Amino acid sequence: MTPTEFRAWLERRGLTYKEAAPLLAAHPNEVERWANGRRKVLRRVERIMDLLDEIDRLRERLEPETRTAARTGRIQQAAREASAAEGKNISASEWVRIACEEKLEREDKNG
Repeated sequence: MTPTEFRAWLERRGLTYKEAAPLLAAHPNEVERWANGRRKVLRRVERIMDLLDEIDRLRERLEPETRTAARTGRIQQAAREASAAEGKNISASEWVRIACEEKLEREDKNG
């Protein structure tokens, strides 16, 4: 890995030498040496960088699923609250249907 590639990685992640050091299991001075080319970036450091990038890629893939799960949880909670308030047992899907119908009715009235 060249110093330019290393600096680009730091910049892409928005890291200073001091912030990158613990992630890369190194001293900030060593990180600076890698960035300015006085020392070669160690293979283990390149591997750590690859793993951190892979973690980010996995997070990006999982985030939509996590948001969907959180949204589903909020819908189910709202359905339980509506059920308790009305004294009925309303399923989450039924609650969503009712909420959508109410929203369409409000939009029709506001025209």
